Amino acid sequence: MRVGHANFEELPSEASDYENPTVMQFIDFNTFLEAYRARDGRPRTKWCDLTISHTAADMLHDAVAGTSDLYVSFLSELKQWAGGSDTLRIKDKRGEEFILPPYGKLTEADRPDPIEIYAYYLGLNINHMRNGIFLRYELSYPVTYDKDILVRLRESFERGIRKSLPESVLNDQELMKNFYVRFGASEPAAYSLCALSEYGFRPEGKQKCFYGVFDFGGGTTDFDYGTYRDVTDDEADQGYDYVLEHFRPSGDKFLGGENILQLLAFDIFKRNKEMLLREGITFSRPFERENTSFEGEEGLVASSPEAKINMSQVMEALRPLWEGGEKEALQGGKLKLTLFDRSGEQKSGIELEFDADELEKRIRARIDRGVKNFFFRLKEAFREPEVPKDLEKISIFLAGNSSKSPIVTQLFKECIEAFEKDNHDAYKDKFELFPPLGTAEANAKMKERTIEPKDGIEQPTGKTGVAFGLVMGREGGNIKVIDKNQDDTGHIAFRFYVGKQRKGLFVPILTMASKQGEWHKVMVVGDRKTIEINYSDLPEAGTGELSIRKTFTHVCTINPNDCGGSLYIRVKSANEFDWTVAKSEKQVDEKKAKTVRLD
Repeated sequence: MRVGHANFEELPSEASDYENPTVMQFIDFNTFLEAYRARDGRPRTKWCDLTISHTAADMLHDAVAGTSDLYVSFLSELKQWAGGSDTLRIKDKRGEEFILPPYGKLTEADRPDPIEIYAYYLGLNINHMRNGIFLRYELSYPVTYDKDILVRLRESFERGIRKSLPESVLNDQELMKNFYVRFGASEPAAYSLCALSEYGFRPEGKQKCFYGVFDFGGGTTDFDYGTYRDVTDDEADQGYDYVLEHFRPSGDKFLGGENILQLLAFDIFKRNKEMLLREGITFSRPFERENTSFEGEEGLVASSPEAKINMSQVMEALRPLWEGGEKEALQGGKLKLTLFDRSGEQKSGIELEFDADELEKRIRARIDRGVKNFFFRLKEAFREPEVPKDLEKISIFLAGNSSKSPIVTQLFKECIEAFEKDNHDAYKDKFELFPPLGTAEANAKMKERTIEPKDGIEQPTGKTGVAFGLVMGREGGNIKVIDKNQDDTGHIAFRFYVGKQRKGLFVPILTMASKQGEWHKVMVVGDRKTIEINYSDLPEAGTGELSIRKTFTHVCTINPNDCGGSLYIRVKSANEFDWTVAKSEKQVDEKKAKTVRLD
């Protein structure tokens, strides 16, 4: 469905018409909220008070060249806000300001939240006279989100979609027993289902297809690994044709096309900081905060509307460098733009100097780090008991619109070669790379496998493939999806590495394979009053070669009575660990254990 498309009388021109942007524009938010809260179902809200998707995205494109007041009426970072810890500031087109806490800290008083409203509009586009009324909904989800965020997401979608239903349906208790909004497969697992089908994988008998997914989107990158196999007799009796088992998902929450543009723009701002300081021009910090501090930032880095639109202006100017296309404006090493000073006044003719070669190196370095993390995690994932030592092939599926970049393919080929060499040929000739669906390269790969690609909008893309796969793996479908991201006690696997530093490197003690409840010794306390514990969710943290500077730190304050004991830690949940001090593991008093929640 094309949500918020400007002209439904025009036929869709390409598959991207169905890649609905997660963009919202707040025009008259108070009027919208008054109408939204007035009725339980089908409130009389108006599109002219709040718009989303293609309509909002088109307006945002125009607003980037407009005024800062207009620009801040848009919200284009729903995914980043949901998975992050930033406060959200919205200022609608009428000038009314609304401030929301981080998504994970929303309360009843903060509702409806923007994600609920976005889901409400999706529901309105689904449930109407032409389509009918739908009661069953399945969601895919990023694997980098914490469990409590996923719970909130499902609840937001349920409230929003429920609001889109007619009150006559809502008041029918028997009918509403059939209503549900639940999670299906994760985004990379859903994409793998679609890619396996489109590329013609049809395992028979005891044959297993081993795969990895690198889902490189605009805001995050997800990794997933698994097997695709034929059914057993019992599974066939249950109506299944194939079984997909996936395990050890992880990802890089800051690797995304838009985030890369943020990093490039931030580098340019830093390069021109003296001039910008004189002109009173500020800019915002990228979502990826690592290594972004610099001397003199106090007068330059801000979270104001002017700072954010300045960041967006430079990002848009650099887009051809990342996505390809017309690069004439990038010739000569200077960008000439109209930016805003801290008082909100436009300043035209601002020239920003940059080095295109350095920016391209920055792009390669950031993606290379993500690809290497994918292989760090792959090596750990394929130690699963079900993976034979003599496996024949691992298929790597590139997904997400950002994977269309030729840089991604090139870096994967380089990393595959290095990975084979570093692992003593254990993985020699075992990798096969599959381009994102919907590209010319994917079509060529299919023809190589004697498969005729689908035409037009029926052909899945690197982005819509997630939706196709989600439907394929739905409960009640003919493909059984088994999520093995659990330990043998049924708990969700730990999502971090926790340990200590040793000569500038991170030494992991708790890993993603650690079982809940098992205590592990960190070090002898001695006469220390505090002990630092380090942690990270980067896959490379499991290698013992990660710089301690790339980890986060939690400080444990030691009770004076515990001096002479040892510090012990254990996994408590997917994103929590406990610590305590005891003479030995057998003498641990669990009542004294303190819980640390990791972000």
